Amino acid sequence: PSGSLPPQRHSRHCRATQRRRRYPEHRAESPSKPHWPLTIPAPTHPQPPAVYAHPVAVTALAFHPTADLLAVSGYNEVLLYDSANGRFIKRFSGVAERTYALDFSPDGLTLAVASGIPSLLGEVKLFRVEDGAFVRQLVSSPGVVYSARFNHDGSLLAATGEDCVIRSVQPEDGKIRFRMTDHFATVMEIAWSSDGTQLASAS
Repeated sequence: PSGSLPPQRHSRHCRATQRRRRYPEHRAESPSKPHWPLTIPAPTHPQPPAVYAHPVAVTALAFHPTADLLAVSGYNEVLLYDSANGRFIKRFSGVAERTYALDFSPDGLTLAVASGIPSLLGEVKLFRVEDGAFVRQLVSSPGVVYSARFNHDGSLLAATGEDCVIRSVQPEDGKIRFRMTDHFATVMEIAWSSDGTQLASAS
């Protein structure tokens, strides 16, 4: 009668990805050095193809806020084009197999790339638009990151995806400002309000 959705149990998928997310908190330790935890290095992604022999699905696009530039997802890369004449400009490499979201910072200086491999890993990396240089990794996740969005002034970036968690980080240093873990299932999209005071999520 109230129009609200019925209560739902937390999905098995979310529980599984959250168990994988907790795994690093239970790392093995050396018997002789009990305070030295063993760590797993970050994955190294293969280089993108020099030439695409076959078409690949385009899964993300983003227009630059002030210039005639269009970022387009590729395979282990993002390609930048002149949106006025279609001329290819540069590549952003070193990202996961498939890119699911792209977002330019409001000042247009950086590009956030959300990518991953389903049920294996997800990440958000920051690149400098001027020369395509990698700046820093903002998010690391046990599942694909489906959405990454800057707030109105670029002081925060929110990201979410397969592990059902929303993270808000500071692009300038990668520091996590807050985490939201109460979603029923995979979060497919997020959006900031125009003044940055509200964050909506679709799950």
